Amino acid sequence: FVYEPRFILIDEVERLAPEHIGVLNSLMATGIVSETKHGKTRELELDTRVFAAGIRVEKLPQDLLSRFTKLHFAPYSEQEFIEVSQRMPCSGLTLRMP
Repeated sequence: FVYEPRFILIDEVERLAPEHIGVLNSLMATGIVSETKHGKTRELELDTRVFAAGIRVEKLPQDLLSRFTKLHFAPYSEQEFIEVSQRMPCSGLTLRMP
C-alpha cells in the first residue's frame, strides 16, 4: 500500500502464483486491492493498467484472460532482428549472428 502504480508490466504471466492471480483478477475487475492482516482488512482503489506477456496463457483462468486484449506478434525474421538490434542504444556491444 506504499505504491499506487499507474501501470503494471508482467512477463511470463502464466507463471504467477495462484494467490497473485487472484489479486490481479480483483484489481482488473474492480480496481480495488485489499489486504487482510491480523484480522483487519484495508482496501486501496487504483486506476492501474496491466500489461502482460506470456507464451502459454491458456493455463490462466478464463475470467482473468477475458480482462486482457490479446495481441499476437509474429517473430522477427533474421533481417528484422538485425535492423532492430542495430537501432538499440547499446554502446560497446557487437551484434554477431551464428
